[in-house]
Amino acid sequence: MPSTYPKEAVSWQARWIWLPDAPTQAQTTMQFRKVFDWQPAGPARLLIAASHIYRVYLNGALVGRGPDRADPRWPYYDVYDIAALLRGGKNVLCGLAHHFQPQPGIRSWCLYAGAPGFLAQVESGGRVLAATDDHWRVRAAPGWRPCAISINRFRAGRHEFDCAGYQDLQAALAGDYDDSGWPAAAPAGPWPEPLPPEIPPLQPELHAPCNVGITQPHPDAIAGWRELRGRPEAVPMRVNPTPEGAWITLDYGRPMGGFPVLKLAAEGRGTLDLYCGEGDTWLLTDRLLLAPTGPVDYMPLDWRGGQRLGLHFRELTAPVSVQRAEFMEMVYPFETRGAFRCADDNLTKIWRVCRETAWAGIKDHPVDCLNREQALWLADITVHNRALAACFGDIRPTVKAMRQALRGMNEAGIVPVPGPSGLGYLLDGPTLNWSEMTLTLAITLADVCRFNPDRDLLAWAWPRLQKIMAHFQQYADARGLLDNQRPGLPELKCFGGWNPMLKSGVTCAFNGEYVIALRAAAELARAAGAADQALDWSAQAHRAVLAMRTAFWDNQRHLFSDGETAGQRLTQFSPTANAWAALAGALLPEQAGAWAEALRTAADLMPSQTPFDATLLLESYLRYDLDLHARKLLDDYWGAMVREGHATLPEFWHTGYRGGLQFRATSSSLCHPFGAGPAFLALEYILGLQPLAAGWRQARVRPHALGLTWAQGRMPTPLGEVEIAWEKSDARWEMEIRLPAGLTAEVVLPLLSWGRERLLVNRREVWRTDPRKEYQAQLERKFTAGGPREVRTSLDQPGRYLLVLESI
Repeated sequence: MPSTYPKEAVSWQARWIWLPDAPTQAQTTMQFRKVFDWQPAGPARLLIAASHIYRVYLNGALVGRGPDRADPRWPYYDVYDIAALLRGGKNVLCGLAHHFQPQPGIRSWCLYAGAPGFLAQVESGGRVLAATDDHWRVRAAPGWRPCAISINRFRAGRHEFDCAGYQDLQAALAGDYDDSGWPAAAPAGPWPEPLPPEIPPLQPELHAPCNVGITQPHPDAIAGWRELRGRPEAVPMRVNPTPEGAWITLDYGRPMGGFPVLKLAAEGRGTLDLYCGEGDTWLLTDRLLLAPTGPVDYMPLDWRGGQRLGLHFRELTAPVSVQRAEFMEMVYPFETRGAFRCADDNLTKIWRVCRETAWAGIKDHPVDCLNREQALWLADITVHNRALAACFGDIRPTVKAMRQALRGMNEAGIVPVPGPSGLGYLLDGPTLNWSEMTLTLAITLADVCRFNPDRDLLAWAWPRLQKIMAHFQQYADARGLLDNQRPGLPELKCFGGWNPMLKSGVTCAFNGEYVIALRAAAELARAAGAADQALDWSAQAHRAVLAMRTAFWDNQRHLFSDGETAGQRLTQFSPTANAWAALAGALLPEQAGAWAEALRTAADLMPSQTPFDATLLLESYLRYDLDLHARKLLDDYWGAMVREGHATLPEFWHTGYRGGLQFRATSSSLCHPFGAGPAFLALEYILGLQPLAAGWRQARVRPHALGLTWAQGRMPTPLGEVEIAWEKSDARWEMEIRLPAGLTAEVVLPLLSWGRERLLVNRREVWRTDPRKEYQAQLERKFTAGGPREVRTSLDQPGRYLLVLESI
């Protein structure tokens, strides 16, 4: 049942509760129960939270699961409309609450920490019908066994479930169950009042496997699997006991995030190990102890993810029937507002793969991958946010992610990375892990406010942004460049991309990112009314970019060095450092052609190893109008993924290298949104649409053909969709543009040739050129400075425009 946003402030009568004298194992699962009366009285709702996971039932029906993962100092609650599940008289609310506590000294990177607790309140007719207190009953949930084994260093604990407890667990959902032997609940916490949900609720979508693989060392291990290949959702498998055991692998066609759903019927005992797989990375996430208790429905309480499930049956004493093996994907309710198609089918497919990756990477917060980590990495959302804006026009998950990150910032301006939980992070330790990523918060916040200005968000974030920038400015040397090993300060850890490059000392990549963050911060300062601060940050950015040109540009190689050591420029180069330098503006326009050719042809440069690094390079090519290099990168890099049949973008991808380190293309995550750059760059550069004013009140349309004969698409804005379609030949460029109300646009088209041309807007000529005047000036030795060979016109009203630039 979908949850809803709260319509008004919550008056909490409920109190956080837990089992008295609860065990202190790494993970525990409790079952809470309350019987209450209800008489039909209009709307009714359930407000609920837990640390850290709940699943709740009303009169035996599943209501929902949650809450959103968060730092336990700022937990969330969920709201459900439950009127359709209530019945007159007695009603039973029953919840499972699962808590994971990392072992001392170990931080579960992205998800959990804090004390256990459960909070619930039922409201109807202006009254509170049930609220968690010491009248609720609670017990250790039957079947759910304590387990101290973490799935990996990023994730919480492995689930272990004894199927012998399933029937009693389910029986408690019914109204006639006797819970008088359960202990009364005890207060938990202290806990803060939870926050309301910040994004719409995720929607469940069930998927049957599209392919089934069997590993059966004994010919009698599995029966029924041939039929299952034809109708996987309908035909059960029978797994027979053999000394070697048996494996079943279920492929769902693409990476997903959510919950496996199994229905098993065991005739004896044994063990089922459940693995989640994505590429070569498989994680043992769940262990089921089978028992002859009849059919058992199993769904993990915690998040799972991947493209494949592996079922390993071992030590069976009797056959097991697998009656159901589906995956419940939890889907963010995006509306597909953005669109892109072009003359090259491969480029169209690239855009769609990037869109699907950006979509799949939004769960209860933006996640870097669906299986291994499920973490909130700040550098990733710089790309992810722009992809969401271009494809869906919905950036609420990004705003939530920024709020989560900034809440955990300490007084020194240090933000824990990754997130969303900051507990256990050594903020004042000898090193600040991944600390360079905090710079990207300024960049992403500026992108958010550029897309749709939010004064409340900016006012809340502004003092935190000032602390972040002040923290990094401590590391500036006399030239204005950052030294992440500045004497007397904790070392900053630079990410900047996975490609090998210099990441310690005075580095090109770190300083390029710093310049971009300073400019973004200056833009936000102007929006916040802090003109003096804006001038100061702009001046620092200008000074730093000039210093980058002097410190890192190698005039012999036509490349930026990776950085310097002991004041000496290194003879080490990487495409990622060069991309950061170009995006920062350290590359002069007259150097761009030689620079791009040096990147393309240098034998000692490792090509991009990840789509994130490639996204940086692609945008830098497009910023400098290097259309041929941009098209080649799209075709050779992302195009290779599409030709290999990837449904989403892998974390690592290489197209060959002449020696040195290479990442395996199939390793790690197969759905990593940090490389979805073509999702927005195709609309921003091939269609040519970019905002000139916050909130899209003004825009520029400056298309790049990239060798295409036509392209069309749609960009969502807060004012509505902008639709663009163009066709191009040697002698004609025809473009149709539809603008929503409130948005004006400047159109910039490159000239077709050196001959006579004219521009028509809605069949009316608005511009014409006669190059014979230029020829005459040359003959008379009247040389003039050359300007850009392009024509401009303005579109000031909403509606449809037809523009034609043609040779005459």
